[in-house]
Amino acid sequence: MKTFGYLQIPGLLRASITIILYAFDEVKAVHGGCAYSGEHRLTVPGGLARSAALSQALLDASPLIDLLSTLLGQDYQYWGSEISYCSGATPWHTDSPPQPEWRMSEWCQVFVCCDRVDECTGALRVIPGSHHADDAYANGIVQGILADDGGGWVDT
Repeated sequence: MKTFGYLQIPGLLRASITIILYAFDEVKAVHGGCAYSGEHRLTVPGGLARSAALSQALLDASPLIDLLSTLLGQDYQYWGSEISYCSGATPWHTDSPPQPEWRMSEWCQVFVCCDRVDECTGALRVIPGSHHADDAYANGIVQGILADDGGGWVDT
């Protein structure tokens, strides 16, 4: 976590995943537009904030709370979540806030994939080390992503 800035923990939300998927599908139906056909990445901006059931199922999940408290301490800062159907080429990215002063070691973002993903079908691609605050490398990565007109870093 400290070195790379992320953890992948398959099954962590297994007990609440049915509720999470159902609530996300409701949000998607109201705010997300077309049906998911598996040909692109689909997320609903601000989706978590659009559903009390979705927020509760994710943020009150005791396995997630226990993990974050252990890793980051009791006073960790929840930054946001993304719940997506993923498919195709997911660009390289950093989940760090753009302003260096907003980055801190005790913040977290949760990413939930609603379908199976791997290196061929849309796996999450995080630039290792790009989460560090007050770091020239991380700041350069974030600024490069913000300045890129192509919508993010692409896997070559």
